[in-house]
Amino acid sequence: LATGKVEAASFWSSKAPKASVPEGVGREFVYKEDWGELATGKRLSRVFVMDIATEQVKAVEGAPEDAAVGQAVWAPCGNIVATTFSILPRRLGVRFYNTRPSRIAFFLAPTFNPPAPPTAGMKTSSCEATSSPSKLRWITPEADWAARSPKFSPDGTRLLFVNAAKSAAHFSCSELKVLAWPA
Repeated sequence: LATGKVEAASFWSSKAPKASVPEGVGREFVYKEDWGELATGKRLSRVFVMDIATEQVKAVEGAPEDAAVGQAVWAPCGNIVATTFSILPRRLGVRFYNTRPSRIAFFLAPTFNPPAPPTAGMKTSSCEATSSPSKLRWITPEADWAARSPKFSPDGTRLLFVNAAKSAAHFSCSELKVLAWPA
């Protein structure tokens, strides 16, 4: 997971002011909402995949603009299942607010050229994200208000996740849910 770092120039610059002000100067201290709760300075997380052999890094595409992505796990088919946390109406923390609206989604993993050939004895399964060009498929319905922490069973046939009831109380009751995989 990664998030951008806020760049800030010193207010007490040792250089004389220039005739033209670079873009962004004077805007670095404008309030930008973050997550708080031990995630101060973090804005919008996304998932990245790295090919260790070539040291290439690619972003996992398809995340909604109004959601932060986290808690990513590899699906048995080689793609990614992750939690998407809503940032609307505001970011009020994600660590101690387990009833934050969130859903579990399936993302196509980026490919690296050339694709690695399967190794002998490697277990494979097929799971297609969707028939549309979108790189995202929702796994949990909107009725699962605060779905999070996806995990696969050891045999890769079930997806487990925790879901909290729609409530304003932090750490309200949660339930463990199990879906057949591929969903």
